[in-house]
Amino acid sequence: MADQSSPIDYKMYGELEGLSNGTDEDLISSLISKFLNLLPNRLTSIESLATQGSFELIRKEVHSFKLSCQILGAENLASILADVDVASRARDSKRLGVAIEKLHINANEAGTELVGFSI
Repeated sequence: MADQSSPIDYKMYGELEGLSNGTDEDLISSLISKFLNLLPNRLTSIESLATQGSFELIRKEVHSFKLSCQILGAENLASILADVDVASRARDSKRLGVAIEKLHINANEAGTELVGFSI
């Protein structure tokens, strides 16, 4: 899990390098770039679905988003997405709103960290 000072667990990148076929930096850069490009739309989608009360669709969106976070070592963000999932399963709009606020904050921190890493 990421420590308090970093929203990213960089140990995951060692595992990703092991999966690649000699183009480690390209694979990792590509994954980071795709994640960063999709991040704003994923956040907007979850927030929009919450506003509409589409709890079932939130859970579907959270599932793929959470997996992407785990692959890139954004464990804190994945944990908050788990909170979003729990709130949507409970159909608890208040808890969902709090979780989404945390999601935005942590997503910005993780995004900033990943931009710095990918440069």
